[in-house]
Amino acid sequence: MSKKKEKEEEEGPEIKVAIQSGEDFSFWTAMKSIIGQISIGADITKLRLPSCFCLPESLIHTVAFKRMHGFEFVRDVTKTDDPLGRMLAVVRWYLPVITDDEFGKKPLNPIQGELFECTSADDDNLHFVGEQISHHPPITAFRLVDKQTGIFYNGTLEVTTSFGGNSLSASWIGGGKLHIGDTDEIYEWNRIYPPLVARGFILGGRRMSLEGDVTITCAKTGMKAVLMYDTVKDKNKEWVRAVEGKIVHGKNTLVTFKGVSGQVVTLSWKKASPISLPFVKGDLLLDWKTEVKPVELKIKVPEDENLAKMFSNVVWAVTNEALERHDFEAADAAKSVIEEEQRTLRLTREQNKEGLPAPTWFVKAEGNEQSRDWFLRPDFNMD
Repeated sequence: MSKKKEKEEEEGPEIKVAIQSGEDFSFWTAMKSIIGQISIGADITKLRLPSCFCLPESLIHTVAFKRMHGFEFVRDVTKTDDPLGRMLAVVRWYLPVITDDEFGKKPLNPIQGELFECTSADDDNLHFVGEQISHHPPITAFRLVDKQTGIFYNGTLEVTTSFGGNSLSASWIGGGKLHIGDTDEIYEWNRIYPPLVARGFILGGRRMSLEGDVTITCAKTGMKAVLMYDTVKDKNKEWVRAVEGKIVHGKNTLVTFKGVSGQVVTLSWKKASPISLPFVKGDLLLDWKTEVKPVELKIKVPEDENLAKMFSNVVWAVTNEALERHDFEAADAAKSVIEEEQRTLRLTREQNKEGLPAPTWFVKAEGNEQSRDWFLRPDFNMD
């Protein structure tokens, strides 16, 4: 078998693109040059796409950025003892996670063992830790912690994509659990994000569409929230990300809510009597403009050189800098160096009959090999 064929079987075929570097980059020109190289149904995560389709950041960085949006809202859970009120607080915390995405762009695929750690630039108590625990399949484990309340969120994320000719869909496999301190009150997600579909590569209006539902359940209180996402046209004929949902207890729908991500979500009381909550004003569940602050991450890099070299911002530094100045030739070259280094490491391990190194920060839940739960090591220093 040729080295080229062997490489394609391990990493997927390399997609070529005829595009010039510079500020005048045209997504459509790039798409036309690769459309014939991708088969219908292909998983894009298994293809080596050129850098012009990449954001200047790793997927772990993207996850941190999204999850940090509105993370301070998690503290609202401690402001009420009412089970419905606490679920509303959790829903408010989740809603800002859905952020705008740049059409046709994807984060860089993290390498095996890649690390990322940051806090909110406005509040050091809000802390994110993430690690790429697997490259084939690509799985990211992460934890968010609010050190002020002791509330923390564990999650895993595996992205799969499918090319449909005129569209590209991304599914986020994995779940998450929000732990209210050391209590047995845990809120569990069936998926991290709703499916995302990019439409209009060739025909029709181009848009990024969220299509699907996300459920959040709490076994202790019996509360369940269902959020349903879709992309629709508003009264001005503009595409917006609509969300509507409900909170149920058993067969009873207690409240419903609806609105537009990035704008306003309002609340309607059904079988539940309105309750006084310090974070809900009348029928307004969330107003992005007045309540959701812009996110700025304060990236942490350890003094230990062996750890530091595995941090996302270090691994992809040259690639990111080239992408930010739209120098795609330089970005492709830097990206290829990293991919080739990873391939060489994999081949060396196989030749020496060595397994993958254990994750640095995360350990798998004991007693259930099928579980997707990964936990931060107890000796990890969050200071």
